[in-house]
Amino acid sequence: MDTLFDIKTYLIKLCVLLSLLTIGCQSSPINQTVYAATPDSVDLYFGPTMQQELPTGRNAVYAASLPLAWQAVRKELNLLDGVHTKSADLRMLDVSETVESTLDEDDYERDITRRGQFLHVKTKQEVNLSFIPSFEDFPQGLPFDDIIVNAFGTRGFQNPAYINQLHIAAYRDDNRFILRLTPPQQEHELFLFKADSAYSTFQQMYSDLVAACRHEGNDWRHQLTDLDEVVIPKVNFDQHHQFQQFLKAEFFVRQQKYTIADATQQIAFELNEHGVSMKTEAEIIVNDGAFPPAHTPVPKRLIFDKPFYIVMKKADMESPYFALYIANATLLEKENI
Repeated sequence: MDTLFDIKTYLIKLCVLLSLLTIGCQSSPINQTVYAATPDSVDLYFGPTMQQELPTGRNAVYAASLPLAWQAVRKELNLLDGVHTKSADLRMLDVSETVESTLDEDDYERDITRRGQFLHVKTKQEVNLSFIPSFEDFPQGLPFDDIIVNAFGTRGFQNPAYINQLHIAAYRDDNRFILRLTPPQQEHELFLFKADSAYSTFQQMYSDLVAACRHEGNDWRHQLTDLDEVVIPKVNFDQHHQFQQFLKAEFFVRQQKYTIADATQQIAFELNEHGVSMKTEAEIIVNDGAFPPAHTPVPKRLIFDKPFYIVMKKADMESPYFALYIANATLLEKENI
């Protein structure tokens, strides 16, 4: 009896094992799209457009690579009018006009391929700007959001060496000012905007920045003197993001339905005493105020120790291709302190 029981037990186990092996060897469904579960990072919010509402109290970033990728999709599908879609986010991306005055076609790369029923559109942009001469490294760091972070800049007798690439575009007081950095012999500009409050969109922030810079003058508020100091946190991050709001969004072109299978963006940014580097890549996969004047010169402490904005643009273009809001110290360098 014991021998017979052992044989039955063995046969049962063998059947179970064969069943598991059969299930494991079954082929996956063809063209099945797997969506990665990557919601917005708690450290950095990716804005698909300059007009997107930004979350309160969080770091936020925008790069033109995503709207440029969408414009390439429109061109490939020969869209003449706005898309017909129920997705409010896709409608906002579709009607965003700032990207049209951002970059020339030879300023970024485009890769458009068709793989079966899927249209893959990828855009890439890379910018590397050098400060000549390099700014001074401040090894003592800078308190930002009650955290000591790495910093660079200039102060006192060093200042005259940088007047050709560092300009005070607007100054009201030490809590609201705009610096414009123009690396020599390069066609890009970098703006650092310390605002006294956060904006709800990057577009609103940039409109105020442009309005304030129109009043740039030659008085003491706009001149870098040996009384002034400039202290800028070092920024360094490299993050990838999947736009959940666009996944499975449907739109129609001449009564043909298309579905967005994926929409992703990678942004790397580094700012230090030597220069600034910005790299961005996006891919979309489609299935078939003026400042009031002051009269008495006072030392200016142009210190970015509170939330501030960074904007990058080509000098001859109307709109920026990159915007970053530093709400806290998460994206700032700290390891060398």
